[in-house]
Amino acid sequence: MKPKVIRLFMWGYQPHFRDALQRYTTDVLKELGAPDERPECFLVGVRIRGQTVRNEVCVEPEDGEWPLDLFSSVLDDVEKAIADGPIEVITNVDEQELREWSEEKYRQSVGSVLLATLREYDSEHGVRSFVQSAGDVGRYHVFPVIQLPEALFERFTPLQEPIRDGVFSGHASLIHAAVAMVLEEAREELRRQDPGRHGTQGFRSTSEVVRQAGVIFMRMPQIAMKDKSTGTDLFEQFNLVSTSTYEGAEGAGRLVLANEEDGLMEFCLRFADPVAFRDLRGFRKTLQMPSPGVALLADCEKVFGLGRIGAKKGPEASRSSGRVFEVEFVGHHHWRLSHEEEVLLVCRNGVPSLPRDKTPEHLEDTYRRLFPEAGEAGAERFLDLSKVAVEQGHGSMLVVAEDAEHEAERLRGEGTVVEPVELTAELYRQVSRVDGAILVDPSCVCHAVGVILDGMTQPECRASRGARFNSGVRYVYAEEVSRLAIVVSDDGMVDVIPKPKPRVSRAEVEGVVVALESVGFESSRRIINRVKRMRFYLNEDHCARVNGAIRRIARERDAVAKFGEIWFAPDEFRPDRRLDDSYFIEKAP
Repeated sequence: MKPKVIRLFMWGYQPHFRDALQRYTTDVLKELGAPDERPECFLVGVRIRGQTVRNEVCVEPEDGEWPLDLFSSVLDDVEKAIADGPIEVITNVDEQELREWSEEKYRQSVGSVLLATLREYDSEHGVRSFVQSAGDVGRYHVFPVIQLPEALFERFTPLQEPIRDGVFSGHASLIHAAVAMVLEEAREELRRQDPGRHGTQGFRSTSEVVRQAGVIFMRMPQIAMKDKSTGTDLFEQFNLVSTSTYEGAEGAGRLVLANEEDGLMEFCLRFADPVAFRDLRGFRKTLQMPSPGVALLADCEKVFGLGRIGAKKGPEASRSSGRVFEVEFVGHHHWRLSHEEEVLLVCRNGVPSLPRDKTPEHLEDTYRRLFPEAGEAGAERFLDLSKVAVEQGHGSMLVVAEDAEHEAERLRGEGTVVEPVELTAELYRQVSRVDGAILVDPSCVCHAVGVILDGMTQPECRASRGARFNSGVRYVYAEEVSRLAIVVSDDGMVDVIPKPKPRVSRAEVEGVVVALESVGFESSRRIINRVKRMRFYLNEDHCARVNGAIRRIARERDAVAKFGEIWFAPDEFRPDRRLDDSYFIEKAP
């Protein structure tokens, strides 16, 4: 008989734990450089062997979108997987160690079965599920599940899995490594008393988790290459060499990592004594040698010389080609890892992140939404200037402001005010050579150059980003008037500020609010989560209706409260001052 599956409270704070994990995952993705992604998190509880429970498998959220019958055969499948698996003999351990080993093997089997169970669901819904080992709460092994949109992995292509060297496994992308760290944080929280009671207070900071994700992801090249070196911490080693100088010059150069045994290295200069990465001065000195078409050739521990990677012939060629990685040292404390011209990781100031597109997405749409009065001519001039900004090869900032003329006068002491003139591509190249922003109006008429921008710190500011980016954020968000900044970093990467939220249908927003108004407490959690995701799009009337509905649901909850069940209403909804008609697909009625 298949175990009954029900959405039941395994412990009082399980919805709060799940909500905290979902927020935490979102924040980690934002820190990585994927701020628009919406992960989904849910929990699967599986009865601990030997425990007597009412329901052998439980799912949280209790009114979520994952069908109950999806997990109806989990325990049967686990027992079959264990019975069909290899027999392992453990010796020289006491009874407690054997019991702990057996429990961990059981958890691992459940995790593998859950991943296999979700495979079809993932394919049908365009998501990718991640499951690791469980934490035990009460009488259940509790498995947190994180689902990410498959589109995220189309933007940031992972390496082909599995990545193994016979002993260890590597992560296919920085995203995989970060999710692994998040799930480890979740497991540690599940080991504490009343997990979820204090939200994410027990979790490490997102910046710390992202940095550790960079460390464990950078173990991947050695595993993928089946390199037998002693295990250099590549993340830390590359950070160290990127901060050092040689005769006053910043570190810049190209390093190719490959397994010497694959026979792919073609040398034009080979060192008699390879230079170890740990020899920081010697390693830094070799970075002066590469030139276009010629790189330093190394494994994961030492540099062999100068040359290039050639093609290997025969049946091993395809397998060997997957073992070559390139490390480019771009400038001071800035390097990136690539594989087959696909950038896998960018590290600035010791902070790993995903690569950013050099050509911003939806740039034209953003401009038209912010400055509809600029018309076709203004939009064309703006797009021409943005191309020049991206292609010119040095950092700059172009600010378009609805109140540019007034702001030029206000900031006269912080820049150079000019007589209004249409900013052409050639003029942009000339004036962008000086520090500071170039200030234009929506028609791309220039009013000031070399402007030092002001403004208060905003939630969108990032400690891991440079002064140019953060000054753009502070200025653009300082006032309610329409402003846009194109921030080009010295390495050519581009940020557009603001990055508007996607357009939605007014009917969809109204439908969510109506659904909340009609739902009872028992079925409210899922629709409240949908309303929370729509928070930005709610106008004053919507917010009043939502707050009223939540107060009603809270009263219903108080009337039917069950022992051990805890429910917190979301924060009061207020209209966002930045919401306007440009965020909706339809025109205002």
